[in-house]
Amino acid sequence: MSEDTLIPVRMLNEFAYCPRLGYLEWVQGEWAENIETLEGTFGHRNLDHPDRKDLGIDKFPAEKAMYRAVLHASGLHAEHDGHWQFQAPGLSGEDTARLKPMWDSVSEILAAKDGAPVGLETIYQMLSSPPYGIKAGLLPILILAMYQSKKQELAITENGQFVPFLSREVLEGL
Repeated sequence: MSEDTLIPVRMLNEFAYCPRLGYLEWVQGEWAENIETLEGTFGHRNLDHPDRKDLGIDKFPAEKAMYRAVLHASGLHAEHDGHWQFQAPGLSGEDTARLKPMWDSVSEILAAKDGAPVGLETIYQMLSSPPYGIKAGLLPILILAMYQSKKQELAITENGQFVPFLSREVLEGL
């Protein structure tokens, strides 16, 4: 690199966020997964390919391990009548991950509001507190799975405006 080499603003942002990541991407030209990028990739797969086995994830990258451990093993994403879909826990057999109480509590909150909006903060607060104690990294995955299974019953609003479908941009806000 010469003295006149300009650094893209994106690289400055990466460096400000994580100097190691900025160095790897700018100087060495390598990509390093972190929990945020992994969750983002996983969320996009969830959104783009809900009807495919393994959410369409080929080979075995990190997001496939997350998929298998969280969504497949729990039965939240399962094959039903030859089609892959998101569903409530326990529909494909035993609720081995014990997610049904959490699922039912969120469903009760949504039903109790009688159609009024319920903020994600309310749901996240409830699920991160006892008796559930779900970690922050898992919350968007579970909420997105619930949305995918109930998207015919739920509506999304952002800043008070109806969002007709869950897009990648809206997903990033979860």
